[in-house]
Amino acid sequence: MIGVPRARAVAIVDDNAADRMILEEVWKRTGLPNPVTAFEDGTKFLAFMDRAASAEAETPALVLLDVNMPRMSGFDVVRALRARDPFAELPVVVLISSSDAREDAARAIEAGAAAFLAKQTGVREFVALFSRTFESID
Repeated sequence: MIGVPRARAVAIVDDNAADRMILEEVWKRTGLPNPVTAFEDGTKFLAFMDRAASAEAETPALVLLDVNMPRMSGFDVVRALRARDPFAELPVVVLISSSDAREDAARAIEAGAAAFLAKQTGVREFVALFSRTFESID
């Protein structure tokens, strides 16, 4: 289980608007109390994290990161985040949907992700997966 401090937001980074909405809904249905902050690409997310590094924004409790994004892949985002000292331990979970799931999973861990999850085909399956993976902590 990955502990998620309840007082802070969960960041969702995905270039697909429908996937962002689904992930937000799935998070709500798990019953975990964290609000969600969504980003449409890795560049915008990293700009936000630069603000968090200077205390202009709050660091998220968890990052749910799509692997297949234009301009900057999820792997690139994890590497860039890990290069920023304040975020070396921030839990980043890479969401994988490609046919190369094994290779992508290995690359995600190598890049510094805490874990990887396969994107599910249905909301119920996603809720069950999140419920098994995440727990709220103080």
